[in-house]
Amino acid sequence: MIFMKKKTNIIRKFKSMRLPRKVSFISFIIILVLIQLLSLMSLIGIATVPDILNNIKIPSGYVFTNIDTDYPEDMVVSIPYDIVNKGIYDLTEMRIEAEMYIVYVNQSNSLNITRNIFAKSDFLPDCKGLQRLSGIFLGNFYDFNINSLVRYFEEVDPYSTTNFFLNLNFSTKYFFNLISLQTRFSDLNLLET
Repeated sequence: MIFMKKKTNIIRKFKSMRLPRKVSFISFIIILVLIQLLSLMSLIGIATVPDILNNIKIPSGYVFTNIDTDYPEDMVVSIPYDIVNKGIYDLTEMRIEAEMYIVYVNQSNSLNITRNIFAKSDFLPDCKGLQRLSGIFLGNFYDFNINSLVRYFEEVDPYSTTNFFLNLNFSTKYFFNLISLQTRFSDLNLLET
């Protein structure tokens, strides 16, 4: 009963207000509701960050490499990726940086040698909210360090193991470019020969 009296009092007071005061009051209520909605959307956006990071698959499959110095124009590194944006906002300014290095035994002095043989970075297209972006990060002859490869073929002990490693760095921006996300995959052993 008391609630009904207060409600009718508020309505009566609102009706008795002048027009400029009514407009100000309604504007205040609208702004208050919009602020609450924006706060709620911010919380939802921030709460989805762990889901986004858990759904970045780089590489998402087999990493293909062709390292043939006899036919350098055919040299290639192909890294598949699969990014699922579980958030409601776009992932923008997505960038992949890839670096490949080899570890081998030098036949002349039996020392382990590490050489960087490939490096490339490139931007990916934006991934809209609640969407998936899949593709292949591709590097070619121009991204290889030919001098390191030539030294490798000259120095490698053919009876020892050579390890190929890949370092990947993925970065993106989220929530109107206010949140920077970055993940790094280090020392991924591609194969042993």
